[in-house]
Amino acid sequence: MLQALCSSSFMKTDRQIYERVSEIVFNGTPRPDAINQVSVCVFENGAVDFGVWWGKYLSGETSWKLPENARREIPTLFRDLSKYFVRNNLGAWNLLHFTISAHGKSFNAAFEFNEQVENGELTLWRYRKRFKDPDERRT
Repeated sequence: MLQALCSSSFMKTDRQIYERVSEIVFNGTPRPDAINQVSVCVFENGAVDFGVWWGKYLSGETSWKLPENARREIPTLFRDLSKYFVRNNLGAWNLLHFTISAHGKSFNAAFEFNEQVENGELTLWRYRKRFKDPDERRT
C-alpha cells in the first residue's frame, strides 16, 4: 500500500519526486554506509537515460547499475519532473545532474538545456565525460 502511495503517478511536487529518487538510489547502492555522495546524471531526449555513481568523479569503480525495478521507476519519475516543469512554467531542460548526500538527507539539482542534446548531436556517454576525474579525461 505504501509503495502505491509513493508511485510517481501520485507525485504532485518536484520535491516529492526528488525525495523518491533519493530513496530509490540509496536503497539500490551497493555500499550505503560507505557512501557520502551519489550523483545521478539524467539525459532526456525523447527517452530518459541516466547514470549513477558515488563520490566526486565518475569512473568504472564508482558507477553501478541500480536494481531492475529502480531502473524502470526512475525514468518515469524524471518524465514526471519534466512535465511538472512544463506545467509550472519553470523552463525546459534535457540534462540534470542530481547530487544526493549521505542517505538522501539533502540533494542538489542542476538543470541544463543543451542544444546538442536536443539536436541528437550529443549522447549521454559523451556528456558524462565531464564528470570524470580531470586526469582521466586527458587519456
